[in-house]
Amino acid sequence: MTDTSVLEKNSACLSVYARLAKAEILRQEGVVRMARRTWRKWRRTSGVCARVDGVGVLHIDAAIVIRYGCNVRELVPRVQCAILDALQRVSDRPIGQVNVMVEGIKYSRRFIQRTKE
Repeated sequence: MTDTSVLEKNSACLSVYARLAKAEILRQEGVVRMARRTWRKWRRTSGVCARVDGVGVLHIDAAIVIRYGCNVRELVPRVQCAILDALQRVSDRPIGQVNVMVEGIKYSRRFIQRTKE
C-alpha cells in the first residue's frame, strides 16, 4: 500500500467521524444549524473538522449557530458529551479534545421586529 492510499483511507475515516459528530450536534435542542466554516481540504464537513494528531488521538472541532435564548453554558457541554458518546460507541480510537465554538445566534423574527419598534 502506498502512502497516498493510506492518506485517502484516513481522510475517508475522518470524514465518517465528522459526519457522525455533525449528526449528533444537530439532534441537540437549541442548535439551529452548523456554522458555515471552511476547514482544511481533506477533513471538512460543513461546520465540523475531525483530525488525528501524531499519536493517533482523534480531535473534533465544531462550529455551531444556536437559537436566541438558549443557555450557552448548558448547551455547549451537552453538545460535547453527545459527540464524545457517539464517537466512543463506534470507535476504539482514543478521543482527545472536542471543541465546540458558538459562531452565531439565530434570532426569531418576533425579536427582530420588537427591537426595531
